[in-house]
Amino acid sequence: MSYKLLALDLDNTLLYKDLTMAPAARAGLRRLLDRGILVTLATGRMFPSAAFYARQVGITCPLATYNGALIRSTQPGGYELLRPLSLETMKGIAAFCRKHGYYVQLYNEDRILVEKRTKETDIDPDLIHNPVVEVGDFSSYPLSPSPKMILVVSPEERETIHRQLREEFGDSLTLAASKDYLVEIMAKDVSKASALELICRRYGVAPDEVVCCGDNSNDAAMIKWAGLGVAVENASPAVKEIADYVATKSYGDGVAEVIAKFF
Repeated sequence: MSYKLLALDLDNTLLYKDLTMAPAARAGLRRLLDRGILVTLATGRMFPSAAFYARQVGITCPLATYNGALIRSTQPGGYELLRPLSLETMKGIAAFCRKHGYYVQLYNEDRILVEKRTKETDIDPDLIHNPVVEVGDFSSYPLSPSPKMILVVSPEERETIHRQLREEFGDSLTLAASKDYLVEIMAKDVSKASALELICRRYGVAPDEVVCCGDNSNDAAMIKWAGLGVAVENASPAVKEIADYVATKSYGDGVAEVIAKFF
């Protein structure tokens, strides 16, 4: 099979734990781009964070950010599509979190919005590239539609919170996790897979011509959707189970392995 597009998750896939890119992966991606192969990033990260890494290797394809809620090109005047949570839903989630005592943050115009900055805020790797705004009280702050909200919880709480959110909001939300301590909330039908489908339509690329590589549950949809779904060696057992190929190496070294093997 001749693959035409490679889509990569960032954290714990392309990037090491220290948030640097594996040299072998960087070199491999540049070779793909030189050959005219399309490369994009499909990540839960905010757009400025994703764009920082895209520019390191010269990626110009639109990026799927906020777990696919925002598709945006790094090029001025390029393609952009936002599929946000509604204001009503956002206010409902904020009230739900206040009721149960859960930490929650959301995003607005590439800023991190929190009621009060806490230790939960400070674990967010997006802080390197994006500002934090303390708003005091979400119920009185003039919110605008957000691509994503996140709760920071203990891994043991996550399934309970998923159940509570389903009971409260039905099937109106998409729930995912890029880390075992996160509950990531997007609008219904938003996923990395649905974002990549939109990107591929623009370039005339079919799903079976796409390789997707990831490590966690928010990557599952795109791994199942792609012609070749790949899990890096450090991926969760559930993601490895659904992958067509499991790399023998971890993080970006696994990405370099995939590039060498399939492209």
